[in-house]
Amino acid sequence: METTDLEKYEVTDYIRNKLEGRRVAVWGTGNLSVLGDNFLKYMQIQDYCYIDSSEEKQKQTFRGREVLSPFAVTKEYYLVISTTAFPEIAVDLYKRGFRDLEDYMYICDLNYYEALLKWNGIPGVPEVTEEMMRTLERELIKCVPCEGFVWPGEDKFASFVKETDFPEKYKKGYETLFETVPGVRYRRKMQEYYITDQLLDFAHWKKGDVYADLGAQTSPFVKYLREKRGIEAYGLDIEESIYKDLGYYLQEDITDTHFDDNSVRGMSCHSAYETFTGDVDSRLIREAARILKPGGKLIIVPLYMHEQYLSTTSPTYYQQGFADEGSFECIRTDCRGKLAIGRFYDVKALKKRVLEVAEEVGLQAKIYIFPDNLVECDAFVYLKFILELKK
Repeated sequence: METTDLEKYEVTDYIRNKLEGRRVAVWGTGNLSVLGDNFLKYMQIQDYCYIDSSEEKQKQTFRGREVLSPFAVTKEYYLVISTTAFPEIAVDLYKRGFRDLEDYMYICDLNYYEALLKWNGIPGVPEVTEEMMRTLERELIKCVPCEGFVWPGEDKFASFVKETDFPEKYKKGYETLFETVPGVRYRRKMQEYYITDQLLDFAHWKKGDVYADLGAQTSPFVKYLREKRGIEAYGLDIEESIYKDLGYYLQEDITDTHFDDNSVRGMSCHSAYETFTGDVDSRLIREAARILKPGGKLIIVPLYMHEQYLSTTSPTYYQQGFADEGSFECIRTDCRGKLAIGRFYDVKALKKRVLEVAEEVGLQAKIYIFPDNLVECDAFVYLKFILELKK
């Protein structure tokens, strides 16, 4: 990013005001640090230092400037974070009272900040409450078979988590300056895989049975099933997978797959179904009906529900045409600038887009309800409802 590229961003004026009267530091001395340098050059800031956690680097200068320890940072500083360790740093800064954009910015997120500022004041995602989930449960029972999900117990879950060994991928914990902070959604993510394991009953699959994980671009679950369970598993995504070299992570349209009719025993979506744009959620059901074997299942976990029909989106995608017609489009920032849509059905939309389509193509719908004592509700992100479609 050259300084001339920054001229298009109005958010730079906002940040310039935040810099006034404060010391300035570029956090990081790696490859991204040049982006921080260019940014401050554009802002006409000459007097700044660097921050790095390496004690060895703190004993030296970097590009002729002082290198401070992260422990030396106070609210007197405005921080230009220029390192891929941003998630861990952000955890620390939040705990110390720093606020994104007000006290620091991530140099790789200028598009996100630009949109965030542009849409300032647009409603955020309405909170999901326990009372709302109980109401939704009562409404769902009226229109689709429902039953409680039987939790096999913490010991069995712990064994599953240990066997899968996904902590690096899903950030089981951040090693910050002061403590190990549990990954916000690590347990919930592992619950998703465990639920799929239980509902598809992988323990009783035979050699040659085929499984497809949909929206699996970055998921290690297929790799685990192949290597440790001997299951003929495939990961499918419209985007190229980070595991593409393995050969069984495929870049293809999940509504028009390569699988033969009646050839797949099980399919699932893990925190993916709600992100499918347009009518992909409905068309996927038709494809599942084609490729599933009789008795085969598609598991969608979680099935996100709300009292309103919502299209949640990152600021960068707001009013870009990704919201469902008839839904309430609102902004979320937990995904930074990456989410085109995160769909929450109300009961009416679920019936129209999912349940009626499933009935039309011969799939039997059932919703499992996760026990209240195991539901971790993080504002609007939660695992409460699980959809099973069986051929």
